[in-house]
Amino acid sequence: MVLRRAEPYRKARRKEKGLILDQLEKDTAYDRKTLIRLLKRAFFYPEKMREAAMINKKKSRKDPRGRPRKYDHQRTGGIIWRIAEESSLRSSPLILTEFIRRNMDKLLDRGIIPNDPEIIGQLRSISPSSLYRFLKEAEMRHGTLTRTRSYPKSHKGLRARIPHAITVERDNEPGHLQGDSCEHSGGFHEGICIHTLTITDIRSGLVMLSAQLGLSAEGFKELISDCLSRYPIKVKTFQTDGGPEFLNKALEDYTRRRGIRFMVSRPYRSNDQAHVEERHLHVVRAFVGRDRLDTQAELDVLLELYRNLELLLNFFTPTRRSIGKVKTRSGALRSVYDEPKTPLERMLPYLPDDKVQELLRLREQLNPVDLKREIKRLQGLLGELVMAKKRRRGLRYILMRMAFGDLNYETSPPSPVIWNFETLRQNRRGVPGSLRPGPWPRRAAPGYPARPGCRPLYW
Repeated sequence: MVLRRAEPYRKARRKEKGLILDQLEKDTAYDRKTLIRLLKRAFFYPEKMREAAMINKKKSRKDPRGRPRKYDHQRTGGIIWRIAEESSLRSSPLILTEFIRRNMDKLLDRGIIPNDPEIIGQLRSISPSSLYRFLKEAEMRHGTLTRTRSYPKSHKGLRARIPHAITVERDNEPGHLQGDSCEHSGGFHEGICIHTLTITDIRSGLVMLSAQLGLSAEGFKELISDCLSRYPIKVKTFQTDGGPEFLNKALEDYTRRRGIRFMVSRPYRSNDQAHVEERHLHVVRAFVGRDRLDTQAELDVLLELYRNLELLLNFFTPTRRSIGKVKTRSGALRSVYDEPKTPLERMLPYLPDDKVQELLRLREQLNPVDLKREIKRLQGLLGELVMAKKRRRGLRYILMRMAFGDLNYETSPPSPVIWNFETLRQNRRGVPGSLRPGPWPRRAAPGYPARPGCRPLYW
């Protein structure tokens, strides 16, 4: 019917086209936009439309029940969801599929996958699209769908001496690193907090993590030295942003003595070092969160978490590299990726034989499930430290308000501000260390009456 009307519709005027569409709407029950699209396709590609019509006619004569199901959706989906939870690889079905195939024996050893030949065969042969479908179904069942700072001083002539990264040519082999710092201030920039140093290899995807209290230049130089000592091959270039924790005389002297080409990104061009910037979200924020961390106990737990996280990411988490772009038939650009490989596998061809054997032996001794469980334990411990600190500081704040007479429980419940008491300012009355009485809080502190309509705050 559409094929017969395609040529008259193409030659008709606006009013006649409307009449043809009205008649087709009555005959086919399609909406007008669909009919316009079909008429256009029938005019330019009539043979393809006839072939599609014949195929649909043959399909309609088949058994309406369709082909039998290959997988047990309930059981297989539950196992896939558990593997994704243990490995934290829900974002990429292709990488999760490759992770399951590579680590099948170790997942069986820890009881994540049942020792059932049928389930094992299904997981070995499952496609990324099927895995994604099962994972979404399982997530729906489980309900999991989801300033002022003390900077170090920069050396005056460094910006003129250090080249911009965009002007330096780099080969396609490992050894080219990018580094950046990530602040754990919780949104309050006063005082000293923990800063994470993230270093990544732009060719292999290898990640190195460390942290320290504050932003001292000497401290960051020691962190960078410790990370580069763990890097298995010679470092060729090291690129950072223009932050003063990196752009200083201490780091320039260190890189010059080691024979490393030191480069900086252009100001306000974060895409110059996109490889390390994306690790802030997918690694640091995803595993550590956005709470304020500013104590030595939290730093000790964070360093232990980073040691386990490095092993999980570099030895067991496959990644894909973009190897180019191609144009689709519509003219849009589409990225082309290589086969998923772990950062260790990308580094092996460039390592000496003794180092290769050492790293492979270390990988055999590790299990990704054990590493993920240890990371979860450390995340829980870090959360307990943060919550205990909030309770302690909240009580201290309340006692300060009581001591200076700013707090009246009957008329003004205390505001649960917990971060700023190290840097208290004088109020208008000139009383040292006291705080100005603030407005009603959005949430009430525990044990005190809340303003009507406010939710209680659980510490």
